[in-house]
Amino acid sequence: MRTCSICTNPPLRWNGYCRGHYNERQRAFYKAHPEKQKANQLKYGPKYTKALKQESLNHYGKICQCCNESAFEFLGLDHINGRKQGHEIDKLRGTKLYQWLRKHNYPKDLPLRVLCNNCNSSYGTYGYCPHVRFEVTSKNNGS
Repeated sequence: MRTCSICTNPPLRWNGYCRGHYNERQRAFYKAHPEKQKANQLKYGPKYTKALKQESLNHYGKICQCCNESAFEFLGLDHINGRKQGHEIDKLRGTKLYQWLRKHNYPKDLPLRVLCNNCNSSYGTYGYCPHVRFEVTSKNNGS
């Protein structure tokens, strides 16, 4: 079993240091090079995240698949049937998910859909969305 280059803790996957020593090295580097920290903050800050999300939504649809909400600020990607499918993306969410999708050229065969935050929250909490439930009830009542 691999260990950290400094201590006996297991290292992170991408380098030879444990989380504590990696963070310590990062802090020391940015303290010595504050201009690089500022550059990274600008490069990977809110504008980058927003653009990445917009790009992902453009590939998977720009409206909620449940209620047809189209305001960008309300939309996000939903893991259909939760994050229990055993796929690599199940452990990803937010910016990390959007980065993975871009890196893999936005595959269409993934269990993802665009939902607004309300519908996504309802599916996650109750297993259904009131919009869908209301439509089914209305059709059954003949309204």
